[in-house]
Amino acid sequence: MDFCEFFFKNFARQERSVVVVGIDDFHDDFDDVITIKSMTTTTKNNENRTSGSSIRRRDRRRQLLFLILFLFFFSRNVRKVFVALEEKDFKTSSSSSNDVAKVVVKKLEPLNHGPMKTLDPFLFLVYHKDFYPPGDEEMGLEGDVRGTGSDFVPDVPYRFYHGHRIPGFPRHPHRGFETITATLDGIIDHTDSIGDAGRYGKGDLQWMTAGSGIQHAEMFPLVNADEENPLRFFQIWLNLPSWKKMSEPDFVMHWKDDVKKIRKGKEYEIVVWVGQFGDVKVNSNLSATPKNSWAGDEANDVGVFYVEMYAEKSREEVRVPKARIESEANRYLYFVEGEEMMINGREKIQKRTGCELDASQSFTVKCTKLSQSQESHTRDSESSRSSSSSGKNKCAFLILQGRPIREPIRSSGPMVMNTNEELGKAFQDFDRTQFGGWPWKSNDVVFPKAKERFMRVGGKETFAPPSPAKR
Repeated sequence: MDFCEFFFKNFARQERSVVVVGIDDFHDDFDDVITIKSMTTTTKNNENRTSGSSIRRRDRRRQLLFLILFLFFFSRNVRKVFVALEEKDFKTSSSSSNDVAKVVVKKLEPLNHGPMKTLDPFLFLVYHKDFYPPGDEEMGLEGDVRGTGSDFVPDVPYRFYHGHRIPGFPRHPHRGFETITATLDGIIDHTDSIGDAGRYGKGDLQWMTAGSGIQHAEMFPLVNADEENPLRFFQIWLNLPSWKKMSEPDFVMHWKDDVKKIRKGKEYEIVVWVGQFGDVKVNSNLSATPKNSWAGDEANDVGVFYVEMYAEKSREEVRVPKARIESEANRYLYFVEGEEMMINGREKIQKRTGCELDASQSFTVKCTKLSQSQESHTRDSESSRSSSSSGKNKCAFLILQGRPIREPIRSSGPMVMNTNEELGKAFQDFDRTQFGGWPWKSNDVVFPKAKERFMRVGGKETFAPPSPAKR
């Protein structure tokens, strides 16, 4: 029963009681014997008028009292109604805000220290971060230092991977996908079975299509003899669709000064390695992608974006635009540096966390707790740390996005095909042809220490343009 129904039922009952009380008062001298018709004398009439007037006054007082009570209770209930509505609006708004956060961040999961989870069209991702000591005359370490190939242990200063004295990955084959090597610090020497080669790093990006098959080596020469040799880069594998898996191998280089960047003072830097970040595209001066890449078709909206934020609890936020193809794209964020950051001002992301995202939603990111400075692992290396971004306090994350290929995947080590039969044939072909053989003197070639960054494709060698400071 609501308040109005309660009031009117009780108010009507009170009015009826007023009439009854009046009649009882009027007849209190007649001992319950009603003989109204016989009362004709003036005295009785006067008594009637007096009694009637008294009844009407009592009625008005009672009605006034009930009106006051009605207004009192009505105002209280109206206030409760408004308070309830405000609470409902607040809860609805909060629920709506939380729903938005849940829509953007579909899933959170811890990141591995070695190969990390990827979504179609990507196959593989590793964040390499090593602080190598000064190198010897051969750009390696003295003694019989040898990697195990799977040493991604995080609590050691550096790893040798498959290298011997010089860290890196000696000669090995690939078929059916592409490798994107996006560097931040350090130097990488590349050689392959086609005869192409290069030295790159310090912000360069190398993009190789393995296609029908190629062998290559990736070695990390320790070119600094008197200071540390920090190395940081992402190795990313991008799948090829079935009709491109047997395409001709290809190789392009994006030098660091040609890579598109978005800077906000000392607050943050966004690196657009692949694709389009809002209105910012990969530099049009580049042969942006290998000709057979899944990323070569803009309709696939493949993106590789790297963000570093340097200001803890700054008012500045990095706004990440939604994918151009919205929910048709897969999108994943890798929080690789820093202690804590916030998505959309409410979703806390702890260090080394992966976030599967709704690509149809834009979102903001703010660094709330920076990483601690990386301590030196060798002696007399303060100068190297101060000149390398490896030692900066920061929050950093990588975003991979793109339209999924949606084809079956059969993989074993360095081969990625669509069926078991194709996979078996890939190894048979490699055993038979060595994917073109190996034209180099060793399986772990490094170039002379003094050689500048360069690339050699089809027998033609070109060098990285000098940085603006050296021009």
